[in-house]
Parts: sequence; structure tokens; C-alpha cells
Amino acid sequence: MHRATLLKLSATCVFFLLSGILGADEIILENASHRGVVTIDDCKSVEIRSAEGSGTLTFEQDKVKQVIYQQTPPAFTSAQSAARLGNYEGAADGYEEALNQRHNPLLTQYILYGMGDAYARIGDVDRALEIFGRLLKEHPRTKFLYNTIDTSIHLKIQKQDWDGAKDLLPPLKEVDPDNAAYLSAFIQENQGKFNDAIRSYSRVAAATDGVNDAIYSQAKSGELRCAFKLDKFNDVRTVANDILSRGEGTPAETLASVYYYLGQIEMKQGRTDIDKLTKALDSFVRVFVLYDRPSTRAIAAEACYHAGELCEHISTKDQPQLKKEGKRIFAYCASKYTGTSWAERALAKSK
Repeated sequence: MHRATLLKLSATCVFFLLSGILGADEIILENASHRGVVTIDDCKSVEIRSAEGSGTLTFEQDKVKQVIYQQTPPAFTSAQSAARLGNYEGAADGYEEALNQRHNPLLTQYILYGMGDAYARIGDVDRALEIFGRLLKEHPRTKFLYNTIDTSIHLKIQKQDWDGAKDLLPPLKEVDPDNAAYLSAFIQENQGKFNDAIRSYSRVAAATDGVNDAIYSQAKSGELRCAFKLDKFNDVRTVANDILSRGEGTPAETLASVYYYLGQIEMKQGRTDIDKLTKALDSFVRVFVLYDRPSTRAIAAEACYHAGELCEHISTKDQPQLKKEGKRIFAYCASKYTGTSWAERALAKSK
């Protein structure tokens, strides 16, 4: 049984899903006359209770998927459309305008969350934190509580506001204790307390193993990063083997981290050892060929560049054809990862 807010109900029974920041199970019926609460039962009927009376509407399940906007602030509609297209500057402007337009008070938290998210995505950290702070103050039980706190913690970490980030952990713990524990370790890592972070990540991984795969994978990736930063290469290999032994189901982001750090280790320790350098090359190729995702773009770009370097280096020995392959990889890196420093370096190497 799902519940949704009835803004306005029509005799013509127009109903719609607000996409984007509204949840997929939230149906808002609107027109000129009624207000109340709608209960959605198995996507087959809508029970309406309001001051004017009650009744039941029936509808086909596929009709619920329609997206129709009526009598919402025009700027809100425009802001959501801009956000869906990745135009977050336009979205931020739209949400700002919507907030100042006449709107149903029930929409305020949606506007504030969308605005904060848009500012966070365009890098206006201070404005995003200001908006999220207002959202938490005015709507302490907002449906966006988890995302708001989680994003705010990451933004405060970005600003190196360690105390501010830690202050948000207790309320997050009430909503998601596993993620709160993970972020506590993440804060330690970003403070440079790598040994403490490794221990914390290890506890999180142990607590979430088989229970919360997403947090488990993030914690194991954290262990990898910290062990590598401390030059504990044997520990990196141990954690990497532990992750790889789990088989299918491991997120691409985690596998990208595994092969990225294995490649880094073999490259650092190999130097003139062709076997180690070949292993490093294989690991880096896996990163940008198999596990290139928007969330892994940074390390995929670096892995791609190092793969080109390794091809050039190894080709001086017994495999001269690798030099041409290195040029091709550099060219690919330059075109695929435009906007990164690795692409700029690869462009110079590809000529």
C-alpha cells in the first residue's frame, strides 16, 4: 500500500507521476476542487478522502506511468526538466524561481532538495549546504532526509569541515547506520588517518558482509585506497584477492579500484621486470575496457594513460608492435577522456 499527497483532484481524473526528485510511487492527482490524501492500492484503485467526501477511482496500471504537469509552478516544471537533461545551472535557477512563485507548501521540500542537489552538482558547495541546511531545519522529517544528510557530509568533507561532517553522522546513523559507519571511516581517510581508516573500513566490511553489498564493497575499496597510500602492497593484494574471490555481483566501481591498484603496484615494483609490467598493463586495460563508468571515469582515464605508457616501455624489449598499440591507446585516451589532465598528456603522446 502506497500513500501520496492529493494536491487537487479533478472530475476528469487526471493523474500523473512527478518524475525526477519525486518518488516513483508518489501519485499526485490535481485539478481545481479537492484536497486530501490518496491511497494507492496495487496500482489499481485510488481511494479519495477529503472535506468534500470520498470515493474510489480505478485505472489501468500503465496509465500511472504518464507524466503530466498541471497547476504546479512553471519554474518547478522547467527546473525538473533541466535537471533530467543534466543542465544543473538551469535547474538551480528554475528552483530558485519556483521557490518565489506561489506554490503548494507541500512542494517546498521538493523545491529545496532539487535546488540543493543542483548547486552541489555544479560545485557551488556553500550554496548547496545553505539550502540543505534550510531543508533540514524547515522539514526535519523530509522524505529526502537520507540523501540530504549524505550529500551534506560529502560536501563538508570537500570543504575539510571535519567537525561539521561528524556532526551530521548521528542523524544519519538513525536512518542508515551502515552508511554512517562507512562515512566515519571515509572522514578518517580524508583527514590522512589511514591506519585508523583501515581499521574502521575493516569493521564496516565485517558488519555488512552478506548483509549490505553496496556498503561492503565501498568499505573494501576504502581499505584498498588506504593500504596503497601507506605502501602496504601486500595488504592491497590481500584485500583485492578477497574481493575477487566473491565472484559475480561485485560492483564495477569496486572491480575498477581493484585492478587500478593492482596495476599501480605491479608498475611501481616492476620497473624493469617485464612480467610485472605486463601484469600491470593487463590490469589497467581491464579498468578502462571492462569497468569504465561515469563513477570510475577518473581512474579509468589514468589507467588508460598508463596502459599507453606501458606499451611503449615494454615494446623496447621483445614486442616492438606494442609501440604502435601504445599510440592507439594514447589516441583513445585523448578522445575518450577529454577534459582530464590524462587526456591532455595522452594527446601529446599520440602524435
